[in-house]
Amino acid sequence: MPEIFFTGKNGGTNAFTVILHFNDINQLNGILSLVNEAFDKAYWELKKKS
Repeated sequence: MPEIFFTGKNGGTNAFTVILHFNDINQLNGILSLVNEAFDKAYWELKKKS
């Protein structure tokens, strides 16, 4: 699983650091998709609440 850390805020922009752990470069696309989906889901969840 990726490690995701909140690393900064500048106005309305939040910055995150994502550390990926994998043994085979062929896993990279799947892991990146997982991370992108998680951020996308979080964005829309927060957008619904505001």
